[in-house]
Amino acid sequence: MGFTTRPFTEEELRGPKDNILNSFSSATTPGRRCSPKRERLEFYGYPADYLESYKAALEKVTRPTWTEWQRSTSIPTSWRCWWWAMGPEIKPGLEELKLGPVETVDITIPHAKPSPKQP
Repeated sequence: MGFTTRPFTEEELRGPKDNILNSFSSATTPGRRCSPKRERLEFYGYPADYLESYKAALEKVTRPTWTEWQRSTSIPTSWRCWWWAMGPEIKPGLEELKLGPVETVDITIPHAKPSPKQP
């Protein structure tokens, strides 16, 4: 964690960045006529060179530029998570994590009342 208390490390930036860049390999191979990524982008009206432009921009992202973005972006200091589960089964484990108060919300759908018979 520590989004608001420390800058990202090189490793924390490199992993996700490499994953995204590697996902472009089949879509940006020269001579390849058709790929699902390119078809989707064309369908939604993106420019023909969108993948190449995006990849080039992502390759320029460095730790200092990412850290500057991180400082300029408002990141919440508290989060709210919703867990859809059987309360009695999961609540003790969530409380044990000590991430904050665990509230139980009853989402039971009440049975519909029969409508009065009409003459």
